[in-house]
Formats: sequence, C-alpha cells, structure tokens
Amino acid sequence: MQKSIIFLILLLSPVTTLPQIVGEEVIAKVGNDEITEQEFLARYELTPQVSAGIKGMEEALKNEVLYSIILEKLWALEANELGLGTSDLIKYTYKVYEEMYVRDALYKEEILGKVNLSDEYLTEAFRRNSQILQVNYLFSSTQNEIDLLYNQLNKTASFDSLLALRPESALQTEPYYVGYGQMDKEVEDMLYRLNIGQYTKPVEAPNGWYIFKLMKIGQNILMNPEQADAEHKKVLKITRTTVTDSIYKGFYEQFFSDINAETNGALFQQFGEEVIKSLFDKKQNENIPDGKDIFLKPDDLYGIENDLGAESLNALFIELDDQQVTLKEFIQYFAFESFAVDTIDNNMIMNKLNLRVKKYIEHKLLSREGYHRGLQFSADVQQQLNMWRSYYLSNALRNRMLDNIHVTDDELLIIFQSKKKEFASISDSVEVMEKLKFELKQKKFNKLITDKTIELANKYSVEIDQELLESLEVTNTTTVFYRYLGFGGRILAVPMTIPNYNWVQPWLEQEPLIP
Repeated sequence: MQKSIIFLILLLSPVTTLPQIVGEEVIAKVGNDEITEQEFLARYELTPQVSAGIKGMEEALKNEVLYSIILEKLWALEANELGLGTSDLIKYTYKVYEEMYVRDALYKEEILGKVNLSDEYLTEAFRRNSQILQVNYLFSSTQNEIDLLYNQLNKTASFDSLLALRPESALQTEPYYVGYGQMDKEVEDMLYRLNIGQYTKPVEAPNGWYIFKLMKIGQNILMNPEQADAEHKKVLKITRTTVTDSIYKGFYEQFFSDINAETNGALFQQFGEEVIKSLFDKKQNENIPDGKDIFLKPDDLYGIENDLGAESLNALFIELDDQQVTLKEFIQYFAFESFAVDTIDNNMIMNKLNLRVKKYIEHKLLSREGYHRGLQFSADVQQQLNMWRSYYLSNALRNRMLDNIHVTDDELLIIFQSKKKEFASISDSVEVMEKLKFELKQKKFNKLITDKTIELANKYSVEIDQELLESLEVTNTTTVFYRYLGFGGRILAVPMTIPNYNWVQPWLEQEPLIP
C-alpha cells in the first residue's frame, strides 16, 4: 500500500520567532562557509520531513538534513567560482530578496521596536476583557439618513422607539454582544466609554453607518485557572496587535504623505494586455472553469517577457524621485508575488495590476528607507540572504549540469532491448522512448550529483561537529511554513532543500587522499 503524507501550511507573522533562537555555534564548516546551529535548526524545523513522527528516525533525519544543506553549500561555492553569481537570474533574484528582508528589518525597527505596553494600558485592557457589552444599534447604508437619525436622538426621539420602526430591529430580538478586541479600536473606545443607556455618534463601517446604544454590561466569567490563563494570553496578544496597528498607521500616513511617483501609462497598458492574453490562453488551454482561480506563474511571465521584447523590458516604467525602475525589474518583483483571477474581465485585471504597481512603489520606497539606514548590513538580513543565495546558486549549477546531460540513440536502444517486455502493451513507440530517455537522463543526473558532490567535498573540505549535532533537540514537522514579511509580502520561511545524502557513504568510505 502506498504511503502518503499531508503537508499543512502555517504562516509566520513578522513577530513570530520559530524555531527558538539559539547560539551561533558552528555545526559544520563547508569551505569558507559555515552552517550555524541557528541555521540548521531553522532549516530542520521549518521544512517538512517525510519521515517525521516515525519512532527512532530523529537522529537519522538530523544527519540527512545536515548533509543535504552541506551539498547545497558545496554546489553554491562551485557555482560562485564558475561565475554563476554574476548571472542576471542570480543578481535579480538576490536583489528582490535583499529588498524584502531590508523592508522587513525596517518594520522591526520602526514598528515592532516602538511597541510599548504600559501598565496603565494593560490595566484598561484587562478591565475591558472582564466585561461583555450588550448593545443595540441603528443602521443605515447612507450618511444622510444616519445623520438624520442622530439629530432626532439628540432632540426628543427615543432610541428604542426609532429602532422599533426600522428593519434592523428584526435582527435584534436579543442585544448584540461585544467582547474585548472584537471591534475596531476607535469604535471599541467609544463603546467602553458609554454608560448604560447612552449611545455613540454615527460610526462608519464597510457596509454602512451605525449608532450603538449600550443596553447592559455583563461579566466575562472564568471557570478555571486554564481558562484564566488563556484569557490572559488573549488580552496580551490583542493589546500588542492593537498598539502595533496604531504605530503602523501613524508611520504609514507620515511616510507616504509627500511621495512623488510616475508610471509609464503606455507601458503599463502594454504589459496589462500581455497579462490578459496570457491568462485568457491559459484558461482556454487548461480548460479552467469559470469561478476557479487562474494563476499567473513564473513560466507565464517568461513568455510575457519574450512577447514584450528587450526594448519594452528595458524601458523606464516607474520613476521615484531619483530612482528609475525598468519594466523588467518590476516583472522580476511580480514573479515573487502570487497573482490570480477567477474570471477574464479586462477592467478587473487592469485594476488588480494597478494595485500591484502601487504596492510595488510602496515596497520600493520602504526598502530604500531601509538601505538609507544601513539595514542591509544587519546580521539577520545577511544571514537570511546568504542562506537564499546558496540555495539559488546551487540550483543554478545543478540546472546547468542537467542541461549538459545527453542520452544517445545507442544508449536508448540498449535499455529498450532490456525492458521490451515492460512496454509490450504500449503501442506508441515515441511515448516509450521518451519515458526511457527521461529515466536514463535522471539516472545519469543522480550519479553526476553523487560523484560531483564527493569531488566538491574533497575540493573545499567539510568539517562536522557531530557531538553538537547529536546534542540538538529538534521538532519534526510535516508542515510547510511561510513567513509574512513586515509591510507585506510572503515567502517560504526557509529554502525547500531537496533531501540528498546518497553521496555521504561513498564519500566517507573513499580512500584517504594522498597529499
């Protein structure tokens, strides 16, 4: 019976610290590169392990993950020596990641670094959490009508009498219950300042306007110590989120109050038309039904780049004061952000693209501020960038090696003769040959990976602190972790390194090298 594994997805916020931060002890040295205890634990605990949960597998898994990272570092060193680090793909990819992490570092410094929960603020938060407000409300979809109702209340009209004549009364046979953290901060402040029988001024909401009246104050009764502890943690989380949001709003309004940015409208229109065409073709070719998301993937963007041509790609697309951005640079950023629509509506797609350009401009300006503060040189940013650079350099070299693997007709014929019986039921000889060619190419590639890794391990040298590795306590997971970045954006928490440790045993068993 075939075994299967379900990978869950977990999102990490900018304030999440998983796994636990540890010391900077070096668990392995790979040439002039190092794998620290912190990097290893992050790569191990934030990457799904197929054998996670199997009793007795933990030590083997630790070794497999470490040797897979070592392979990645070895191939990255070789790729860098071969000059792949200067390729456009690596340079563009590195720049996108650098800007994301610089922006994230700015968020930590400018927003999270200024979060301070005073005793007075926490006392008020716990007081509010101890109460359950029971309210009724008047509602209108227009400001004119809600203002008229408010004026009537301020004169002689009774709230209850007005409510009884209105359609929203049918939804309020019982008062509406409000607990701490349920409402927007400004609305919550209004409600918790009311005395019983008092009402708020008109409150704007996404669906219209409200006037709330406080009918009664109940108590949030905690039945046991476990519930009290859970409520305590909930209040702390809500207060931190509320203060963070307030600081963020103030920073955002001030930072973007005097920004000048110009977009090349004709180029935007040209790019948008290519995106619409690509999405339309994808919907038709893949028979995607109406209402189901049509995703624009990196391969689709490569096709769009080819259709646009070099002249359009290198043309000025966005001008930010003294900074100029080409269309190609924008598309490189665009490739990292998921983009999907569930219908081919030209106006809707162009509006979504326009919002994406606006978000890009915001991100670009925030990253620029981070660069001005020198945040690109911070230890955390550099550590993250080095990890991702190794991952992409390693992949670049392996892809180059794969492209250089060829299968001859004679090789195909030999393997076909040995497997004729397996394909007796398949009449399509082209299909058979293509399958055999793929299998043989993959077999050659796997051998090349093993042989080349052993060669690189001897060339650059590998040192492992086995005692430190064995002493580490780890948590196994089958979950895929994503990281939310400050000011927006989402990426994998760590590179999804493919397990590859087949090279280890032959490397350990090889004859000692004669100096």
